[in-house]
Amino acid sequence: MAYVQIYSDDSNEGQTYHGQAIVNHTTNTWQYTGVVTGPNVTALGFDGSSNTSEFSSPFKVDDFDVFLILPAIIKAAKTK
Repeated sequence: MAYVQIYSDDSNEGQTYHGQAIVNHTTNTWQYTGVVTGPNVTALGFDGSSNTSEFSSPFKVDDFDVFLILPAIIKAAKTK
């Protein structure tokens, strides 16, 4: 089971953990409905073997769209 962990802080280091979301393998999407404090949000992707990606590039909360970073997170997690 692949999943994504969501973090945020005022730079790009993922200092505050917010939660995780399971990746839907049928649609290749995930959704996080919790609150993030930002202003920068980063994520880590984990594949079914618990291999992890690098932190994603930071996204500002005001223009954050999780679907933009999902392909890069999954790709990075698969190459680890």
